[in-house]
Amino acid sequence: MLLEDLGIKIKQYVNSKLQQKQDVLVSGTNIKTVNGVNLLGDGNLNLNETYYTKTEIDSMLGDIESLLSEL
Repeated sequence: MLLEDLGIKIKQYVNSKLQQKQDVLVSGTNIKTVNGVNLLGDGNLNLNETYYTKTEIDSMLGDIESLLSEL
């Protein structure tokens, strides 16, 4: 009876651990991609952020308006 109880406890323990395991990782399903490209692997992905002041944006918009008026 003792071995039977031990077997039941072991089975319960293993089943509880199996329920906690992580699902298989599948690119595009439960792993995020960027434009369909998987980002897994070693190394670093550097994203350069560029900030513009309101004056710079106004200047760029003025340039665009000038170009459009020439069309």
